[in-house]
Amino acid sequence: HDKAVATLRNVVKLQPGLPDPYHVLALIHTARGDKRRTVDAMLLAAYCTNSADLSRPIWRRVAKLSKELGKATGCKQLLSQ
Repeated sequence: HDKAVATLRNVVKLQPGLPDPYHVLALIHTARGDKRRTVDAMLLAAYCTNSADLSRPIWRRVAKLSKELGKATGCKQLLSQ
């Protein structure tokens, strides 16, 4: 996983507006059990996703994980997106 994370970080430096690298980072952090980093990566993926229809499930996942982390502030707003 470490090499993949390093590679994805390089991709993000070159193309920061692409949602896919952030999404893959979120998957890696999920596999590692790191919810905080998963949320961070998913937030960036959601912000970089141009289509509301495509970003809606990402926002829902962010809201769910945020609630699990005890950071429910703003979850209602995230779910309404």
